[in-house]
Amino acid sequence: MQQQFGQLIKDYPGIWKTISQGAATYCWASTTPDLRGKTGLYLEGRHVAEPTTGDPLQGGHSDYAYDKMSAKKLWDISIEVLGTQF
Repeated sequence: MQQQFGQLIKDYPGIWKTISQGAATYCWASTTPDLRGKTGLYLEGRHVAEPTTGDPLQGGHSDYAYDKMSAKKLWDISIEVLGTQF
């Protein structure tokens, strides 16, 4: 496993972050007034993510990420599977 991870680091050097870099978006999101009252957003790199270009290395969110009908369907299936109501 360690060898495979090492190979991933070599193959994709530009996608890895330090602990500080990884935490930066969470710190920004918890303190910026820009997000006050906003929920359900996808965040990356200290900003709200834009739709993806199709290249996973470029970031962004998929179109289905904000699909309300799919979200409701998933919620309903989850309730059914869990046998509970929230």
